Amino acid sequence: MNSKPRAATGISEVTDAFTGGAEAAKRALDHLGADLEAHLALVFCTSRLDPAAVTQGIRSVLKPDVPLFGANANGVIGNDFVGYDGFQVGVALLHLPGVEMKFFHHTGIAFKEAEAGDVLGTLISPQLRDTVADDFLLFFYDSVNRLKGRFIMNLATPLLEGMARHLPSGLRVAGARVMGDMKFNPTTQWCGQALLQDSAVALLFSGGLRVHKKVLHGCRPTSAYHRVTKADGPVVLEIDGRPALDLIGDILGPELRGDFQQYKFFLTFGVNHGGKWGDFVEDHYASRMCVNVDQKRGGIVLAEPLAEGDEFQIMRRNFDMRQYRAATAALVDEVVSSGSVPFFALYINCAGRAASYYGSQEEEAAYVAEGLGKRVPLLGVYEAGEFSRVNGRLQLLDWSGVLVLFSYPA
Repeated sequence: MNSKPRAATGISEVTDAFTGGAEAAKRALDHLGADLEAHLALVFCTSRLDPAAVTQGIRSVLKPDVPLFGANANGVIGNDFVGYDGFQVGVALLHLPGVEMKFFHHTGIAFKEAEAGDVLGTLISPQLRDTVADDFLLFFYDSVNRLKGRFIMNLATPLLEGMARHLPSGLRVAGARVMGDMKFNPTTQWCGQALLQDSAVALLFSGGLRVHKKVLHGCRPTSAYHRVTKADGPVVLEIDGRPALDLIGDILGPELRGDFQQYKFFLTFGVNHGGKWGDFVEDHYASRMCVNVDQKRGGIVLAEPLAEGDEFQIMRRNFDMRQYRAATAALVDEVVSSGSVPFFALYINCAGRAASYYGSQEEEAAYVAEGLGKRVPLLGVYEAGEFSRVNGRLQLLDWSGVLVLFSYPA
């Protein structure tokens, strides 16, 4: 029996949900090999597909006791595939001998994000090892709140703060605030044998794995520091004592002043969690993206709140895609040089970085896939926000990608 971890991926774009789930799972199983047992199936699909039917299709291919874990996504990414806003299904099958997996979920998170984080942290904490060096937590939560009949985004900051109170700072964590399409229709989460909504789900891996992460930000600061002087939830009302829209208009200049459509999903604030006056360190920044403007109050609506007193810089996006290929290849080389064998890559990417949404002719995710080459099977997803530690602090990131590389000791 093969004692080494292995992984294989499969993607489908069939419009029938059952067939798509079965096709993606079958392709992954064929690549994994009939002699290896699948211990876990990571599952992602767009909200155009009925999740129950996708599940039935996957179950028609796999053994009934294989746990499923994942969520809706706006699209999926493979070694030679990038697709979104369609009928994409992505399945990764992981053969993980000797690895212990524990599943957690909490349902009913809308308007109760802090409580949800506290509950999840309370559930997870007792299951951690005395040393968390061999532990890794993968975490997704539903971004969509429609309890009031319209879309409201479930906020990550209070949820992550609730979790962080119970989790050691050395625990490696990655994940996403999930979406199924750009209209933010209701989403679904898979957790073990359960199919859930309005939920936060977590999977704890313990023992036998090495996990390596790289945040691919794609932004650099382009302004001095500014301070939030008045805020209302995710709406920044005043910056440096002035109405936010007025100050931002002055900074962006006459060509963009008042063109509020250009602000949405383009204007990005960066919060530096490292030294304020040192050299730029990409891994110390967490970005906050503008998703709308409040013209009546002169405010900037962010995807995630900044508090009064928070300092930020305006960020400039770097459209040189070669950086993603180079950073990805460097991570693989670093893992191999450390004496590990990489066997699976999970890429959690901001949906706003898809070429069609920010006006590029090139897909950034394709450069990440090029960096991996054929060395490591890849499954990537487009989501509404990514999680990682930023200088030791668990943070939500906007307009970023989090690359997670799984390996085992050579």
